[in-house]
Amino acid sequence: MRRVCLTAIPLLMVLGCDAKQDHSFVSVGESSGLGPGGSSLSPWGDCLENTPVGRISDAVLQMAPPPGAQNVSVHTPMMLFMDEGYGLSDIDAFDVTSNGWGIEGNLMEIERDGGAVVGFAPLDPYDVAGEVVIEMEIAGELSDWQFHTGPYEDAVAGNPNLSFENPATAQGIECEYTYFTDNFIGFGDVAFTDADAGETSATDGVSRLLMSTGEVLGNASVRGTTSFVTSQPLPMVSAPELLLDFRFISEASYEETSGPGDSFLILAHGEQGMVFEEIANADMIVEDDMVDVEFPGLLRPQATEWATHVVSGFNQVGANATISLFVTDVGSTVRTSAVSVDNLRVE
Repeated sequence: MRRVCLTAIPLLMVLGCDAKQDHSFVSVGESSGLGPGGSSLSPWGDCLENTPVGRISDAVLQMAPPPGAQNVSVHTPMMLFMDEGYGLSDIDAFDVTSNGWGIEGNLMEIERDGGAVVGFAPLDPYDVAGEVVIEMEIAGELSDWQFHTGPYEDAVAGNPNLSFENPATAQGIECEYTYFTDNFIGFGDVAFTDADAGETSATDGVSRLLMSTGEVLGNASVRGTTSFVTSQPLPMVSAPELLLDFRFISEASYEETSGPGDSFLILAHGEQGMVFEEIANADMIVEDDMVDVEFPGLLRPQATEWATHVVSGFNQVGANATISLFVTDVGSTVRTSAVSVDNLRVE
């Protein structure tokens, strides 16, 4: 098994609740304007849900990138959403290979009530157009999953467009597009856009990043659970903080469900280390003041107010830093959530 560095960090937010209902999918054809506060906007696409992912271990609720993901960036980190009572200390082995070659990396844990999220940051990029295989031993149980990287060039960002202003191009087939900007690659239900989507307008410039755990922005979330973006490697950054503006939107009635829910996370890593944080989660639906909003394809959506999240210690990850943003279901797809992100910057 490959050696990895194990680190634990605390998480102040607590996850709770479940994810999306099938009736919110565009393909089902029901109105998205049902109930108080329902969206009157039209979804941007008509995609079918990807084949769901089953659990690969008693200890692991979900993986990201999900098993079977295609065209993933060679720099994308991984996440394990652990079931209640399990965490980093239960991982006895974590072996990552790319086309059969071992990939060293760092493991870091976000601690939370009822479970944990374990992130893996590769020290070197995976092979281009290759198969990444992860073999694990967790609490004495062996399991594995695989995903594939894309055939595109591994470029280095020269002048990063952190605010998502530059136009995006789509490659691939309908509903399974990979999106490219000058320095970002997006997977799943993702849009780099200035198009109207309710109360999610840009906070800097005219465009922003939208991601969802469903199929409402013209593409489909990967394996029906996850959408994410990964930057190309950035120049050495001396500013100590990485900041972003965000608004987390989710279908209502989380109080009717139980268990971990949709989550919005950031993982940045470089040659010297990683920073890993959860920015928002579905538990905010019942714990914080939410407001009724409109968002295409979501039933009775509610949202946090716009906020700025600060990630400290970004200048400690070292050279060739990459930034990855994930929005994902955890353990269930009963609800759909989305996030609007803008003004990503370092200070």
